[in-house]
Amino acid sequence: MPRARCWSIDATQPKRVTKAAACLAAAAALLVGSGLLLRSWPAWSPADGARGGAQAVLPCRHRDLGRVPQGGVVRAVFPVTNAGHRRLILTRRTPGCCGGPARSQQVFVPPGGSAELRVEIDTAQWFGQVDYALRYTTNDPALPQFALRVTAVVEAPRPPTPHAAG
Repeated sequence: MPRARCWSIDATQPKRVTKAAACLAAAAALLVGSGLLLRSWPAWSPADGARGGAQAVLPCRHRDLGRVPQGGVVRAVFPVTNAGHRRLILTRRTPGCCGGPARSQQVFVPPGGSAELRVEIDTAQWFGQVDYALRYTTNDPALPQFALRVTAVVEAPRPPTPHAAG
């Protein structure tokens, strides 16, 4: 499977986030959650610490999978850390089919803990440029909702090459 590229959605222009930077962000989030490191993100204020709410840390919200073959399942993983002092609740809502009720899936992340949000795309249904988004709501007052995006270019499978008669 091709290596996914991670892009930061927080900046006005996409920037490539290296694996080392993502690991460093996750380690800093763990230190913040344990109280060993002071938080300096603009979304945090001392009043948030007094309330002790959940705080979602998502180092990456967009994965570009590049070129992928049609007919398989591609996966992207998004790490999330709870740097707050209360349980983080992430809820993904999926619209129902044919007017049916919407379905929801919840992920619970304990204080100082982390989880992986997984996105799977069956490429049998797609061809060409794909831009797939999943929307989440949270109990983090600084990040009440967000979207995870996966982009790829789905290519048709190549036909087998005939062998020359010998």
